[in-house]
Amino acid sequence: MHHPDVPQLLKDVIIEMASPGIRSVATLAGNIANASPAGDSLVALYLLDAIVVLSSMNQNRYLPIEKVILGPRKTCIQNNEIIKEIVIPIPQFTKTTWVKVGGRRADAISKVSFCGAVTIKKGVVTDFRIALGAVYMTVIRNRQIEKLYKDISLDDLKNDAINVLSHYKELIKPIDDQRSNKEYRNQVALNLIEDFIKQI
Repeated sequence: MHHPDVPQLLKDVIIEMASPGIRSVATLAGNIANASPAGDSLVALYLLDAIVVLSSMNQNRYLPIEKVILGPRKTCIQNNEIIKEIVIPIPQFTKTTWVKVGGRRADAISKVSFCGAVTIKKGVVTDFRIALGAVYMTVIRNRQIEKLYKDISLDDLKNDAINVLSHYKELIKPIDDQRSNKEYRNQVALNLIEDFIKQI
């Protein structure tokens, strides 16, 4: 939370995670190994293109986080491996957004979580990223959709918001559980995407 090199987006996420006591002993590696689709730090780590370094006696494996987390409570981490490092690039975004929808601001499991980032240069979108948590078996981030909205004008992106939502609507497949229901999660996720685009 206090290191100058840590991207502000990740700091924004961490300050709303759990309680100060838990944050003092918890680790990002634990959030990854737990592999919950509602893990708050995961949404930011996906968005930031984090690389997970898995280490064994024989080798180090460098994997994008989406290759490590396979589903709820499922990872590719082998019995003889530990998470040695998490490599986090430091991009220079024009705007980032983090929203956690939960029963409380912190110390609560997310019903839906959202990270968005965009880079604008001379009115042109050069980078566009969206990540959603707790609305599928893993964090949702789709680079193919993101590519559709790179190298276009900001006005064109805003005018195409309905199509952006339609692309993500096909990916959002939440479940009912004790925290929320799938209809609510689906609508909130789409609302968060729409609000992010409006506020760019």
